[in-house]
Amino acid sequence: MTKRYIIEATYMSGPHTGRTFLLRRGGYVCTDVKPMIPDTYATQRIASQVAGRYNARNAQNVKDAPKCIDQVHYRAVAICYPV
Repeated sequence: MTKRYIIEATYMSGPHTGRTFLLRRGGYVCTDVKPMIPDTYATQRIASQVAGRYNARNAQNVKDAPKCIDQVHYRAVAICYPV
């Protein structure tokens, strides 16, 4: 099995609280549970760094416009592919 990583986002506030979605590489919402390997991150460290940047950006947006922006939490999750 080959392990790759993708970003999972969960709404923490607003009308979609508790709902999750996946972001593939490049920040695009992923509709497939197992995206193509080039759309994923090679290591957990890279995916975690990207998730951290998204968290920081969302925190700033919520701070700037708290009534307009929903708080979202991003984290790296593993996906296994058969070799």
